[in-house]
This record gives sequence, C-alpha cells and structure tokens, in this order.
Amino acid sequence: MLSSIPLRCLVAGHPLIRPEGTHRGTDVQPLRWAVLPTSFACLTCHAFRQLRRCPGRALRIRRRAVEMPVKESPTVLAAPAVNVEEEVRQKRADQYRLLIFTEVLIFFTDTDGDQIRIQKDGVSVNEYVNDRLEIRSMEYFDIDEKARTYHDPTGRGAFRPSEDVQGLVRKRDLMFLERDFLARCLMTVCSLKESTAYQVMMKAHTEGMAVVGVYDFETAETYCAGLKAKGLSADIIPVDSGDS
Repeated sequence: MLSSIPLRCLVAGHPLIRPEGTHRGTDVQPLRWAVLPTSFACLTCHAFRQLRRCPGRALRIRRRAVEMPVKESPTVLAAPAVNVEEEVRQKRADQYRLLIFTEVLIFFTDTDGDQIRIQKDGVSVNEYVNDRLEIRSMEYFDIDEKARTYHDPTGRGAFRPSEDVQGLVRKRDLMFLERDFLARCLMTVCSLKESTAYQVMMKAHTEGMAVVGVYDFETAETYCAGLKAKGLSADIIPVDSGDS
C-alpha cells in the first residue's frame, strides 16, 4: 500500500500514514522516518523500470555551444622608412671622392719668443718672423727631432718643450714635397694621365688640397692606401647626392 502513496505524503507526514487511534495532534515522527526507506526503494524500482523502457533517455546529454575567447596574434608593424633610409645611405656611399693634401702653413713659437710662420704663397714657400717676411722662396727647412732644433737659410733656432716636433716634421715634408714626385705618384698609383696629374698637383700645392677623382669604394680605398704608402696625405669622402 505504501508504494501507491505519493512522496510528498511520506515526507510531510500526511494523514494517510497516520496509525489508527492517533489524533491529528499526536507526534508521528517515528512512523514517518520508518516508512521512508520503503518509499525510496519503491521510487528506485520505478526509476529502474523507466530506464529499461527508454534506455537512451539517460544517455542524452545536452551540449551547448560556448563561445571561447580567441587570442589574436599581435600585429607586427613593419618599418619601411628605416629600410629606405638605409638603402639611401648605401646608395650615397656608392661613390667616393679621393683627396690629396699638401701643407700650406706651419706656425710655431721658438725658445726666443719669435713667432715663426712658414706658408705657401702660390707655389713659393715663404717664411715670416713676427708677421714680417724674412725669407722668400725658401728651399729647405731642416728639423732635428732629437736636439729639438731647426735650421733655415738665415740661421738656427730651438723649439719649446711643449711643441709637437714630430707633427712639424710631417707638415714640413708635405710643404716641401717635390711637385714632380707628387705628379709621378698620381700617375703610377691612380693611373692619371700626365696632364691630369700635373693639374691635380698644382692645385694641391697652391690650395693645400685637390680632388684626384671619384671612384667606387674599393677603388678609392686602394688608391688612398697607395698614396699613403708613398708618404703622401690622402683621404676619401662619400659623394653626397646633392654634389655635382
């Protein structure tokens, strides 16, 4: 008879399961808990019968589409301006200007306090002492590095301890460089024609600097090293796009 009683009656203490001779106010709590195991057994049998009738019902699982956040890959921005700038710089360095130098001015103060200035005026080398022309077209200017003294056609003198004597020697060599020697170096090292080598030599002697030519980097570097090996002063600079 208990199997036909609804579950709500069993749990809530329905009057249907109240024993005979008990009133409505009587405590029926023990009887209610005693009946519960039998009621659950009946419910379990009922659920088992339903499972046998529809075996696929218990296996049906609802699947819901869940939108998962998608992690986007970071966007890489290219910098074309950097590449363009590098290409322009390389393009500007495709050609180099080869320069040859001579010295047009030597200046120092000796131990007597005299200011000695040796400079080129055109193709002539002149010596000025305290801004006064002392020797015109001087042919030599000897320097003794160890004794730190100098000798010119009018006399001798000594350098002060703070004077860079080696630097003065290099400048003296470039100033009194033979014009024929410079022209020969330009012809043999840089493969210039005799007329072109003479023009470059004269410009270097009168102005202190002359452009030998414009070449690619490898050629300009080779010619520059060859001129330096001959004791000459040379350098290369990149040709700017705005230069003519």
